[in-house]
Amino acid sequence: MTAVPARFSDTALLPDAPRGAGFLGLYARMQLPFRLHIASHYPHANESQRLPADCSYRIAYATARCWRGDGWWVAEQWHDARHAYPYLIEVYTTKRLRFTVECLREDLHWLYTMAGAFRLGRQTNADHLWLYADEHTQVLATEGHYEIQLESGRHLLFGFVVEQGWPRRYAATSLAYLYAFERDGGRTCRSTPHLPITPAMRAQLLSLATIPPQEGMVQDAAIYRPVAQLTQLTRDAHEGAGAHAARSFQLAQAVRGYLRDAAKNAGRPPAITQLAAHFHVTPDYLSRVHRMHYGQNLQSYLMRLRLNEAFRLLTEEGLTASAVAYRLEFTDLSAFGKLFRKQFKKTPSSVRKKHRY
Repeated sequence: MTAVPARFSDTALLPDAPRGAGFLGLYARMQLPFRLHIASHYPHANESQRLPADCSYRIAYATARCWRGDGWWVAEQWHDARHAYPYLIEVYTTKRLRFTVECLREDLHWLYTMAGAFRLGRQTNADHLWLYADEHTQVLATEGHYEIQLESGRHLLFGFVVEQGWPRRYAATSLAYLYAFERDGGRTCRSTPHLPITPAMRAQLLSLATIPPQEGMVQDAAIYRPVAQLTQLTRDAHEGAGAHAARSFQLAQAVRGYLRDAAKNAGRPPAITQLAAHFHVTPDYLSRVHRMHYGQNLQSYLMRLRLNEAFRLLTEEGLTASAVAYRLEFTDLSAFGKLFRKQFKKTPSSVRKKHRY
């Protein structure tokens, strides 16, 4: 029988049960893992339970909260099951935005960034964690306040927390990949290696977001299945990263990092042929590696970066749609408008107008 590592069997990681709570009081709820603090940064923001019309998902069984400001909104959806706490945070902003998340206890978060990029860290600590689109990771965050920073655009983060006994119960088997969490140097936010979100993971996330509303244990049981499947798929992703897979993922990750920087600095990312020549591989191999790890055509990713830069030019520099199309070398203004509307659910002119240019 495999021994459970000490760090997973350490009862200090698990909160003490409240005494005198009674049978129903003790087992009725999972402890709330975190709170978002928006008003402390934006005191004039409007808060309501009504989701924006253009939000990406409406989780029928979830509780919702939304904050709206000048040129931005933040929407949060969550459900408090007995043994799992799934949540979805979506942000749409035409400017740089920041707010605070308060972790109420040390917890392990399974995170799946579907769009945009989240910068997470403490103001008192230079150590920050980036969560990029199409990647997933598991983050062990200690109790305290963390600041989230976002650039203009749309950002979407799926996540869930499980009841704290689960990691300890399955530490030697299905959750063994969590051995990456060492108690080193007092870091307050530690994560496993970032890996691509696979199509199978996307299917389970979609299942989690589209479960119909039900009552009691039936609702919770329906939630546990995709959550459990996601933990299994995550284990498979970690264990399946062999030597070649690791090298090809490093290539795909390096290319994406370079493209993100190039889009910010030069506007339009370089062509795939130029990229391939720079990394000493063929264009076909580079495209196949990117699709294998991220489930997305490299050309589509390049287009998304161009459109993100178009969004920034419209909202931060106030350029007209035609000027943006010219800057980013779109030869057809109508085609540019269609591509922009497909990605952002808004026309270039309406985005620019909303930002008061």
